[in-house]
Amino acid sequence: MNAPHLIRLHQVWTHTVRIVQDEGGGAATADNDAVPQGERKSVLCRTFNAPSGITDQDRIELLVRLRQHAGQIRLNDTELGPVGSEPRSIVIGSLLRPHNRIELVVSDPATWIDLEPSSKDGKHRFPGEIALRIAPAESGPCVAPCDDGG
Repeated sequence: MNAPHLIRLHQVWTHTVRIVQDEGGGAATADNDAVPQGERKSVLCRTFNAPSGITDQDRIELLVRLRQHAGQIRLNDTELGPVGSEPRSIVIGSLLRPHNRIELVVSDPATWIDLEPSSKDGKHRFPGEIALRIAPAESGPCVAPCDDGG
């Protein structure tokens, strides 16, 4: 029996500020200083390729746990729902594409200080734990949502 495999998605994230223009989801990006405070949404984004060797029978989950934030998570423009400090496991196998884009949208400006670049090159680290978990069909169901590694 094969054990589930974990692929961490910590680095490299980019950070933008999005202005929500209307309830219908219209949006634009702007420099942090140019956006009125009440209209900002902070967006962390990362791209990744689909893991090689997966089959239609494999169970693929996105494991997410934020340190202090509450936000919304999206994969390839599909809303996956809210995430926060409680570990969350989301089955995403049918949403995976050869090339993928994952976004964390944080609305509360008080939490943005933790979204600052983690290195001199301006790249960001995800503010918590995020990983893909691939469980081969013969390994049975996944049970542990996120580990405490950092």
